[in-house]
Amino acid sequence: MEEYLELLKHLLSNNSNALELMKAPDNFSGPSIYFHQKAIEYARNRIEFLSEKHLEYIYATLASWGMHRMGDAGAKMPDFKDFKESILTKNNREIYKKWRGKTVDDISDSNFTDLIKDMTHVCFSIKATEGKSKLVSSSKTLAHILPDLVPPIDRQYTLQFFYGTKNHPINTNDDGQKVFEYVMRYMYDLYRKNEDFKDLALNTLTEGGDFCSSLPKIFDNLVINCVRKGITLKKIV
Repeated sequence: MEEYLELLKHLLSNNSNALELMKAPDNFSGPSIYFHQKAIEYARNRIEFLSEKHLEYIYATLASWGMHRMGDAGAKMPDFKDFKESILTKNNREIYKKWRGKTVDDISDSNFTDLIKDMTHVCFSIKATEGKSKLVSSSKTLAHILPDLVPPIDRQYTLQFFYGTKNHPINTNDDGQKVFEYVMRYMYDLYRKNEDFKDLALNTLTEGGDFCSSLPKIFDNLVINCVRKGITLKKIV
């Protein structure tokens, strides 16, 4: 995967522009930021990790991020009980324990394949939507359980950035898993193979605003802001 090199070349030609693109996107406010921050806070708290309150904050974050719509049409989330049980299976708990506390920097080439396998399993075992496609809702859930390893993924920005359309197929588990693995590999290559880019992102962790809570979230900010400015991987490459 060498496409990331073209994006790096594009971004690093103007460091100030790259910094702006990594910062919290405009137009996100209120509950969407508050619940996100609380969920991340609890994810990093050894005692509160996966507590009832932590899971409630994740559940509220998803709703405020558009994963549940009132009325007959639109996205629907399951009951909290089903959501919680899907997250807390014995197998999933073992995976969280294995990777919790790790960051992008801690993942070597030798254990990256293992990480991808585990994160894909957890992501597609979580029930965060009543719809067929789990990628968006479950990646956003996992991003609030292991925020330093997994970015949130959505149709409007992530799919648009990588594939040039928000309608790229993700309606089967096979389709969704391919996208999840591709985005994960791209993000890790982007950070681990260019120190200048990673240093810019680390600066943004403290200076970029409320949505700069982790390197994966800064990557998500970058994707959102790039798409809003008409910058997509298809156009760069």
